[in-house]
Amino acid sequence: MISTTARFVYLSAVIAILTVVISGCGGPRGAVSGTVTVDGNPIENGTITFDPEDGKGQGKTAAEIVGGKYELPADRGPLPGKYKVEFTSQKKTGNKLPTGDGDQMRDETAQVLPAKFNTQSTYSVEIKKGINKNDFDLKSK
Repeated sequence: MISTTARFVYLSAVIAILTVVISGCGGPRGAVSGTVTVDGNPIENGTITFDPEDGKGQGKTAAEIVGGKYELPADRGPLPGKYKVEFTSQKKTGNKLPTGDGDQMRDETAQVLPAKFNTQSTYSVEIKKGINKNDFDLKSK
């Protein structure tokens, strides 16, 4: 069974690779920025992912959320179109896990946002060429 931490590390690596691959594609992209809060409180660290709703085009584009804010400049932003938006946020559990590098340990983290904000997200946005500001206030109830 794969641990939550291993899944997060794998997902983070996939998102990073996709972002690098996608950023090399040409075309008129949109710069995207905004805030992400849960019940009015900023997500301190996490990821926002834009996934094309039509399943075509460039694929997923992601940005880090830091202090409740995210930003994708136009050269790395999504192509114009409609996107499903997913949110993740990890917090330390207080446990330590081996890194696989000798006696070194790392902090274990766990997903703190419910599936309705990520794998089962119903959030969507229309991205246009140019500057796009999209703020999200996720409601836990």
